[in-house]
Amino acid sequence: MEGFLLGRLHLMIALLGCMVWFLRMDMARIWGFLSSGNYSWPRRMVHLA
Repeated sequence: MEGFLLGRLHLMIALLGCMVWFLRMDMARIWGFLSSGNYSWPRRMVHLA
C-alpha cells in the first residue's frame, strides 16, 4: 500500500512539474506577445510622440 501511495505521489509530482513547465512556457509566450504584440502599441506610440 505504501509503495502504491509513493508511486501515486511521484506521478502527482511529475504531473505538477510538467504543468508548471508548460505554464512557464505559456507565460513566456504570453509575455513575448504582450511586449511585442498589439498591447505595447499604445506605449510605442507614446514613446514615438
